[in-house]
Amino acid sequence: FGGSFEGSPRSTEQLAPPRAAPSAAPPVRAGAPAASATNANFLKPGGGSKLLFNEAARQQLAPYAGAAGTTVHFTFGSSVMVDFVQNWLHFARRAALKPLLVGAADAALLSFCNNKSVPAAAISPDLDVWTYERK
Repeated sequence: FGGSFEGSPRSTEQLAPPRAAPSAAPPVRAGAPAASATNANFLKPGGGSKLLFNEAARQQLAPYAGAAGTTVHFTFGSSVMVDFVQNWLHFARRAALKPLLVGAADAALLSFCNNKSVPAAAISPDLDVWTYERK
């Protein structure tokens, strides 16, 4: 196919520049707080969050704690959706997206994530699902 169609760029100068590859480290912005142990306390059990972060999530998210403007690549599901979660993980990793997080809606998906070292967060089972207050 050597032709062009209506509205297509006529030269390479009209093409948008390629996007930069994702950075392994979080971006540092002027005035943004540096990640610190204090900022990462929410990742620890009893740290003020209503979520339970697994070890893989704590390790992956800690460097980004307090980093303004960080995009967390997130999906959620339950154990009946594990095939979809695995598909999302495959393509998120292939695209080198970081940080990423799976919201585990049940204990079985959280267990899957723990066994595969997938960063995950779940709602504490001792919380009422409607009010998020301790039972």
